Amino acid sequence: MYLFNTRYFKLLPDNLIGYWISTKLIDIFTKETALTEIAKPRQGLSTSDNDRFLRLWFETNIHNIGFGFTDRESAEASGLKWFPYNKGGEFRKWYGNNNYVINWQYDGKELRAWADYLNTHGTSMGRLVSQEFYFKKGLTWSGVGATRFGVRCYPNGMLFDVGANGLFVDDELYYYLAGFLNTKIANEMIKVLNPTINTGSGTVGKLPIIVDKDQIPIVEDLVSQCVSLVKQDWDSYETSWDFARNPLLGYQTIEAGFNEWQNVCNQRFQKLKALEERINEIFLQIYGLTDEFSPDVAEEDVSIRKVSKEGCVKDLIQYAVGCMFGRYSLDVEGLAYAGSDWDIAKYGRFQPDADGIIPICDDEYFEDDITGRFIEFVKVAFGKDTLENNLRFIAKALGDKGSPRETIRSYFLSEFYADHCS
Repeated sequence: MYLFNTRYFKLLPDNLIGYWISTKLIDIFTKETALTEIAKPRQGLSTSDNDRFLRLWFETNIHNIGFGFTDRESAEASGLKWFPYNKGGEFRKWYGNNNYVINWQYDGKELRAWADYLNTHGTSMGRLVSQEFYFKKGLTWSGVGATRFGVRCYPNGMLFDVGANGLFVDDELYYYLAGFLNTKIANEMIKVLNPTINTGSGTVGKLPIIVDKDQIPIVEDLVSQCVSLVKQDWDSYETSWDFARNPLLGYQTIEAGFNEWQNVCNQRFQKLKALEERINEIFLQIYGLTDEFSPDVAEEDVSIRKVSKEGCVKDLIQYAVGCMFGRYSLDVEGLAYAGSDWDIAKYGRFQPDADGIIPICDDEYFEDDITGRFIEFVKVAFGKDTLENNLRFIAKALGDKGSPRETIRSYFLSEFYADHCS
């Protein structure tokens, strides 16, 4: 049971009912500067037809995506069609969820025409708001459906969605605000300001901010480390446009590669957790709330993915299939082919399939069926001498459904396509 003097409700923004919070937290809301006084939280655009104007970045010719533009004018002059687009996504802090691109060719000519049409016909659905912040470095968060609050840093060159929102601030406070917004304090304040699962720019703008100038460089260093660690994690998967190569490559055995990669990820996870807890400690001291909250961070709130043998082996299989089609190559980092001109010189050790058609068979009917090609990939990538050991490791990770070759073939027949689509 709570006993609470209702006069305190009048001290909270919009007379909100936050009966569970302390008077100390209420005093902070009352006395401190609102975020909108030092930064600009903004709602993003709405296309009103995402199927038409948005794509996952890997669905397009990557050479027609404009990365790194700093303003609308230079983006327009490039003539490129697609540009990176923040669209919310799952809960994730510091960096990531960079999945989408938007058709913003010629400063959004086609999208503007669609918005004008909708507005002319009285629907008021095409909202191209906050255009002065397009392509500017900012902070973003998943505004819809998230039960926890956390922001991600993103560089110049992106537009942002109504479901993602954006926050824009001078460089001096950029990392400082990112650090605060990813603390327990900010998360608790968001619960007071907006107890639903949808957190818009207006809600974030009401957060009370205390700027401790002495702590700015300390927080900046800690946050930059957090961003770097989470970016390394994000870029180690094929879903990142900065993906370079599968992390298990470069070893004689897949098991050795997995063990090393698991160690790297575990260390990265623990380091990020410790950094976040230090950031919590700093802001708890700044806000005078050390007696109210623990700086501890739950493991499920740490935005580094933990690895498993099964997951890593399936990722390696996906990468191998990419090599079969020429998307990747064992001889170059990143995308070897994703549209534009084909360059056979990029493929030396492992050649892509000549006709781009790879059958999935229940037995060895063709020399170039997917199972045979995968075994050849393993032989080339890790060496002939360790082939059988590597196939046994793969089969064990996939559940050992017969001999190693039978297990791999069974995976391609029954599970691979669903995993690939996910």
